[in-house]
Amino acid sequence: LTGDWSSDVCSSDLNRVQRPVMPGDELETSMWFTEEPAGRRVDFVQRIKGSGKVCLGGGVAFIKKKGAESKL
Repeated sequence: LTGDWSSDVCSSDLNRVQRPVMPGDELETSMWFTEEPAGRRVDFVQRIKGSGKVCLGGGVAFIKKKGAESKL
């Protein structure tokens, strides 16, 4: 990240484990960034690379700008 961002990352419990992951499985993470007034929202999904099946879905993290108040 570049710019005036706080080192505080406020995570949300909006993710869902959908499938077990076995030792040795390679994982691939896809992320989408959305700008919001207080910072940046990061939505993400994690897939098992070999099968393409989702193992963690609906993940959300909030990265707040410096000086922005947390609503959590």
